[in-house]
Formats: sequence, structure tokens, C-alpha cells
Amino acid sequence: MNISRIATYLTLVQLITIQLWGSNQEIILSKNVHNTSNIQFQPHTGQGPLANYLSMEIPFLPISEVRLQLESILKSKLKNRGEAHITVITPPEYFQVLKEKISIQEINQLAIKSNLQSSRFEVLCLGAASPKFQIPSGIQPPVTYYVVVKSDDLLKFRVALQQLYVARGGNPASFDPFHYYPHITVGFTDRDLHESDGVIKDISTCKLKIVYKD
Repeated sequence: MNISRIATYLTLVQLITIQLWGSNQEIILSKNVHNTSNIQFQPHTGQGPLANYLSMEIPFLPISEVRLQLESILKSKLKNRGEAHITVITPPEYFQVLKEKISIQEINQLAIKSNLQSSRFEVLCLGAASPKFQIPSGIQPPVTYYVVVKSDDLLKFRVALQQLYVARGGNPASFDPFHYYPHITVGFTDRDLHESDGVIKDISTCKLKIVYKD
């Protein structure tokens, strides 16, 4: 990437940061976001490298309300999926590693048995990130927005899954349960961004404080 393109990219990313931090606002989130135990577990299975993954479903309305507040700050609309979840096992983690020793059906059964939908999580902040790859000159980089969370319960599930994988002969180094950045996607300008785009959705990307309401 040449200097002019780097400058353009940094200017756009800085503008995003100014729009959020410069607003001096807080995002309000309903405590109902934690009412997950009454949502039915949703299996995600199918053909292809992106079809199989594990997630904890999250009430959509509280996240939709966050998106509306964010759109008001940004003065622009964001795309969204019409649902909310925390990914527990990503499609690449399953397709590239875990499927060799554990089927997605078995992972789903373990999630149901462990009552994954009742897992506790802590909301940390609202984050935003753009990809790290080269952006053509004059083109605005895509941005994704998300609620950064922390969950010891979900981490424990990943650890248990890694132990099962190793017990069946899997390479311990192939799946790191602690390489995990749980979040709830709120919206995006073009498409959602992932680690393959160079985006790590952790507290280093926090842009706004989130406060609860009853």
C-alpha cells in the first residue's frame, strides 16, 4: 500500500473514531439482552466450509435498539442480519480442525446438554473495526460494529471441546480454546468483517461505553 492510500485509509478510520468518541455519548442497552435461556437453541449445519458453526442466540430487540442509537450518531443506516448471537465455534474452527474428530451434530448435542443458552456473559463496550488489507484509493473501507463481551461459561465450553478433541487423537495445538473474541454483531456498512479480514473484535477496538437500562 503506498503512502497516499495509507493516508486515505487512516483518515477514514480516524473519522469513524471521531464520529463515535467525539459524540461524547453512551450507548444504552436493555438488560433483556441477557434473557437467553428462553430462546431455543439453534443448530447451524449444512454443506460447505461456512455452513457449520456453534452459536448462542441473543434477543434481537435490545441489539436492534443499539443499532438505532448508533445510526443516529453516525447519521447513516447500517446493514444487519435481523438476528443476534454470540459465535462459540467459528466455521473455520469446525471445518478446518474439529470435524476431523467431532461431528457438528455431536457438538450441538453437547451444547444442549450443557445448557449453552443459559451461559452468562458480561458486556464490555461497543466496538468498531475496519479491515487491515489494502483498500483501493478513493474507496471507503467497510466498517463493522459490535458489542464486545466476555463469557467464562462459553470459554469453559470451548475448553471442554478441546479436551474431547485431544482425547480422540487431535493435535492440541490445532485448536486453541483461548483464541476467542466473543461479540454480538450490531451492524455493518457493507458486510460483516472477521479475523480473516484482519479484524479482532476485542476491547482494543472499543469506541463507546455501554450502560444498562431496566
